[in-house]
Amino acid sequence: MYEVQIQAYMGQNRLLEAVNTGLQVLKLLGIEFPPEPSASDIEQALGETAAILNGKRIEDLTDLPQMSDRYKLAAMRLLSSIFSPAYIAAPALLPLTVCKQVQLMLSYLPLLMQIMVFFFAELWEMLIQVITSVN
Repeated sequence: MYEVQIQAYMGQNRLLEAVNTGLQVLKLLGIEFPPEPSASDIEQALGETAAILNGKRIEDLTDLPQMSDRYKLAAMRLLSSIFSPAYIAAPALLPLTVCKQVQLMLSYLPLLMQIMVFFFAELWEMLIQVITSVN
């Protein structure tokens, strides 16, 4: 339901409302971002992500379990949904959302599948935007 609302806001070029809707739902899922991310917030997120990656080999990543927690899956979908509107309407938020996605992905689904899922989700979102703008 929320993803549809986010897409509707995007179709109406209400990008900040799309981002804020996603952030509100993410908060319900236990993922919070500062309202006005600072350079130190971004540095902290990058540091946390680097710490998770530290010492991991590609071989280690292929042995990760598949993500089955429905709340984390929902968070991943929401983070993907707000990527495009955040890029334009809230660019300071973008590094934090990307870091959170990487952190969630590195906890579960094997890396190659993560990349494929993310790529196709973004491709699908861009296709919907193109179709919407043509109509």
